[in-house]
Amino acid sequence: MPKEKPSWGGRRPNQTGRPANRKGALRVHLTASIDPLTDAYLREQAKLKKESLGQVIDGLVPADPATPPEPAES
Repeated sequence: MPKEKPSWGGRRPNQTGRPANRKGALRVHLTASIDPLTDAYLREQAKLKKESLGQVIDGLVPADPATPPEPAES
């Protein structure tokens, strides 16, 4: 029978997870029911920007919430 390895299981040292959008901010899980058109729009933006859906949603909020967002380009 093979000898058990004490390093099996659990998080590996190189698995750090997704980095936070803002320094020191933790990631949170979000579940929401949205309109199908909203879903299609967000997914299209993710494809255009080559970002994940979460990164697109993070982009809707300024990095510093006290700072107002820049005006959208027309």
